[in-house]
Amino acid sequence: DPAPIRSLDIFMFHDGEMMNLDAYQRIEETDRWEVQTASGKGDRRVFIIANGQWKREDWMGVNSYQSLSGFKSDLENETSSYPAMTAECGLYADGTKTIWAEFRRLCSEVVLESVSCDFKGKNYEEITDLKTYLINVNGVCRLIEEDIVMPERIINMGGLNEGDLEKMKEPELLLRHLGSIKSGENKITEFRFRCFPNNCPEESPGSPFTRLVLEGKIDGETCYWPINIGRNDSGSTSEGIIRNHRYIYNVTITGKGSASPDIPAYSETFLAKMEVEKWEE
Repeated sequence: DPAPIRSLDIFMFHDGEMMNLDAYQRIEETDRWEVQTASGKGDRRVFIIANGQWKREDWMGVNSYQSLSGFKSDLENETSSYPAMTAECGLYADGTKTIWAEFRRLCSEVVLESVSCDFKGKNYEEITDLKTYLINVNGVCRLIEEDIVMPERIINMGGLNEGDLEKMKEPELLLRHLGSIKSGENKITEFRFRCFPNNCPEESPGSPFTRLVLEGKIDGETCYWPINIGRNDSGSTSEGIIRNHRYIYNVTITGKGSASPDIPAYSETFLAKMEVEKWEE
């Protein structure tokens, strides 16, 4: 599942204490995986941005590696075809080096592989108007990776926000519709959502966990089945959404769930099987 390249911004920094900028090059409208660049001779730190959201003139203020830390990518500008990616490596530049740069996406992917329904013994048999979406999504991501990522600007805070979706280049990265599902039925969905990292150690009003929500109606009553993405039931501090990972879910709904999209559903009302894997780099 390698992502294509549309543009490259290549920075060469002196690999020393100050890490000042030595050279910069922009390559546009390219799908090549092999390019040539140049710098002065000596130890260099290479930082490459693929499919970035910035123009050449936006980089005018970058004079050191540290100055890159102020650049943040917006989720609204993300696309499924050309995700923003970065690569970083060191080398001794002497005019003959060939280096391999391994790109990592800024975002992560949440995959809802399947949804099934089991209302055996209940007095209802079907969910209608079923849809699924992400809430409490971190809206920005820094170019330079961080160990702990706290959400800085939140999309779909506490629930689905149509105004937030209108700002997205691809709203389907956060919202998909399933229709209806009956008890005993299993739907293969393969819905793929995108979100930026959010692995805050503890949940708070300003730093909520990102959630995958299923919403539908049972006998006219709106019900929600929210799942804390990348976390177990205890909300372990070592978990959450990490950059360039895939979180794969298969969900079985067995009850009416929660009364709010921002309150995780009890395990008695649904079963969510999660797999976590690194996205191909």
